[in-house]
This record gives sequence, structure tokens and C-alpha cells, in this order.
Amino acid sequence: MSPSPFGDYFFNEWCIPYFIAFFVNFFIAWLLFFKARKEEHVQLYILTEFFVALLCFSVALATCSLDSDTWLFWMVINRVTSLLAVTTLFHFSYVFLYRINIFEDLRVFLVHLVPLFYISVFLIDIDILYSSVLESGGSPFGLFEADIERFSPPFLWGFFDIFLVVMLVFAAVNFFRMFRSEDVEIRWRSAYFILASLIPLIFTCMEDFLEAIFPDFNLKLDLGTVSLSITGVIISIGILKHRLFDIDLILPKSFYYITTVVVLVWVFILSGELLVRFITGGEVSILSRFAAVLFTLFLFFPVREVVGGLTTRLFPRDFISRRRKSGLSSGVALEIYRKQLQLAWEGGEISEKERRLLNDLRLSLGISGKEHERLERELISALEIYKKQLQLALEGGEITEKEKILLKNLRLSLGISDKEHERLEKEIIGMNVQ
Repeated sequence: MSPSPFGDYFFNEWCIPYFIAFFVNFFIAWLLFFKARKEEHVQLYILTEFFVALLCFSVALATCSLDSDTWLFWMVINRVTSLLAVTTLFHFSYVFLYRINIFEDLRVFLVHLVPLFYISVFLIDIDILYSSVLESGGSPFGLFEADIERFSPPFLWGFFDIFLVVMLVFAAVNFFRMFRSEDVEIRWRSAYFILASLIPLIFTCMEDFLEAIFPDFNLKLDLGTVSLSITGVIISIGILKHRLFDIDLILPKSFYYITTVVVLVWVFILSGELLVRFITGGEVSILSRFAAVLFTLFLFFPVREVVGGLTTRLFPRDFISRRRKSGLSSGVALEIYRKQLQLAWEGGEISEKERRLLNDLRLSLGISGKEHERLERELISALEIYKKQLQLALEGGEITEKEKILLKNLRLSLGISDKEHERLEKEIIGMNVQ
């Protein structure tokens, strides 16, 4: 009997977190499509979220499967969507890092050949990927698990696992490189991406830690898969609203504490395993656990110092937002810069000296280049609107009192000064005379 999704299912409590993760990731993909689908790099992340949603959905249905062939089908779909998700995530990080179009560098599309190859193998002969499925009472994916000792060929399965890890590492490296950018906006956005990439690591280590402390405890849930919904939420915040809190302060501290905990957890697990294997003869005892705890406590301060040094190197203090150093909130800083930009435009154009002064002020306040361009566009647009209304008022010759009141109200709402009004008025009268 060949693997098929048309089998028997049963609803159970273990599938609920996977279904919740599916709905959350699907909602994120829809929200990004609705809000920011015109941005090319966002289009790639929408695809990533869509594949992650399918990944969670396939795990949920595998957990509900009553026969091995149905379980096998959904687990293969899980592997396919995992490969597609990590390749599109890497592509997203690459495009975002270099600020290029999706098709600008075709070499990056080579990574997409791996999931396509996996799909082709799946369509040709699924037995190449899964030779045997076993019944299991402790699987995090329902009633069955793959017999890892009978994969054929083993190197093919190992290759896909290594590819998953490599793509995730490369994406994380790209996020770290973004964080070291001089562009304030890119740095703030990438801070969310880095924080999001730490979430699955936290949950996976939490699962390993629970299993190490309580050998008989079986969670029957893959926390790494469930945590992908949290990762998606954080990254979508970084894309849509990247200034909700002081992420440049939170990120280094999160990296420091999470890395310290992860290292100490693995020190505890590995030391415990070595003690059980070589000292207590393979039997888990209170003595071996106590010795592992003492060894972990002994390494606590050295590990903390090493991780602290690594954190300082990855997140140097001079990369903390200049805006936060100035003690100004984002709204106040933008308002100060907008007023100075408005003063510079009062003459109709900005000189090179004025541009240099504005650039220095922009860097001091932590205003990104994109924010400057947006403010400049808004200001030019406001001047054009006011100029058209002023032209209409001057067409009849002298401006009436009612028109003066209307123009003043418009001027105040658009933030145009009296000096700028006088300049525009002289410019229009001069054009009419000619």
C-alpha cells in the first residue's frame, strides 16, 4: 500500500499545539501579504511563513494518523516543507542583507535545487527516504516513528539534515551581518530577526533539559516545531513595526542569557551521560546527577565570562542606536529633524552645505536614510499641494479675506511657514507677469 493522505485519523490533545502553530503562521503569511506584499524581500518571507504553516499542518495530521502509510505521507510532506522553508528563509536574509531584487543574483537560486531534488526522489520512490515505520508510544509525532537504522541510503538522509542546519546557520549569519550595518533601520529590523532565530533554540534545549533531568518523562511534543509560530510573530513585527521597544538593548541581553543557559544545559547533559557511562556502569543514579550539577556549577563563571566576551564582540556598544544615546524617543527625534528639513527647504532647494549639516543631524538623532527620504517626499508633496491652491487663489488677482483664511488653515495643517508662503507667492506672481 502506497503512502496516502486518505487514511484514518483520530483527534488527540497532542495535535492541538501543532494546529495552533499552523493557524498562527498562516495568519502571519496572510497579514504580511495584505500589508507589505509589494516589498520583494517580504514576498520571500511570506513564502517562508506559508511553508512553515504547511510544515505545522503536516505534523498535526501525522500526529492524528491511525495507520503508518498516512503517517508516512504527512512526514514526507513535513520534510519537503522544512527544506522549502529554510531555503526561502536563507534567500530572504540574502536579499534583505544586500538590498537587491529577488532575481538580481541568480546564483542564490541554486539552493532551491535541493528541495526540488528531494521532491523528485519522493515522487519516484518514497522507500528511498523512509524504508521502515515503527509503532511508538513515545513519538512526538503521534503513534509512529521512522526506523532510523534502516534508512536507505543513509547518506541521503544525512545530507538533507545537514542542508537544513547549514541553511539556518547561513540565514543567522546574514541576520548578524545586517545588525552590524550603519543603516539604523536595517539594524533595528535585523535585531528582531536574530531574536526570532533564538526562539527554536530555546525550546529545543528546554526539551533536551527536561529529558535529561527526568529520564522517564515523555513530553510527546516537538517544542521546536511549536515555537516556530513565536518566531514568525517576532519576524513579522520586525517587518511591519520595528520600533515597538528598545530591541537594540534587549537583543544583546537575550543573546547573553540564552547562550549561557544553552551551554550550561549541554554541559549538564554531557557530563551526566559521561558519568553514567564510565563511572556508574550505565545506571542513572542520584550520585551521578549530583556530580553533573557540581561540575556545571564549577563551569558557570568561566562560561558566563566567555559568553559575555562573545556578546561584546557580536554586539559592540557603538552599534547601539544613536537615538537612544541622545535620550530622545523616535517621535521627538523625527519631529526635530522634520522641522530642520522644512527650514532647509524654505529657499526652494537645499545647498551642499545644508545637506552635510542635515546628514550630521540625521546620524546624531538616529534617523535612517529611508526616514529622511520619506520626510522629504512628504514635505515636497505638501509644498506642491499648497502651491496649486495658492495659484488658484491668485488667478483672480488679489486674494480675498476668505481665501486668506482658507490658505492659512491649509498652511498650518501642512506645516508650511509664512516665509515659505511669501516665497511661493512671489514665485507665482513672477511667473504670471512673464
